[in-house]
Amino acid sequence: MIRAVYDRPAHRLTVTGHAGDGTAGQDLLCAAASTLTYTLAAALVDLCAAGQITEPDARLQPGDACLHCHSSHASRGAVLLTFDTIARGFALLSSRYP
Repeated sequence: MIRAVYDRPAHRLTVTGHAGDGTAGQDLLCAAASTLTYTLAAALVDLCAAGQITEPDARLQPGDACLHCHSSHASRGAVLLTFDTIARGFALLSSRYP
């Protein structure tokens, strides 16, 4: 089972586990969760390059990921929108494939 925990005030998303829905390397649910996680990581790198956040903290290991950043007051909206969008993707994934 994949567990995604979003701490909105802290700008932190933690994703752990595996879907176990298919053969390793061919599990579509794991691929979807990985895509969402890596999309957030890439978006945080872009926000950092734009000067909107400091260097993000990222741990990206198979079955264990944590992404976190600090934002200024001025960039808080962009950071929240980015995290909220990814969290919505995880919510949709969870509702469609419980």
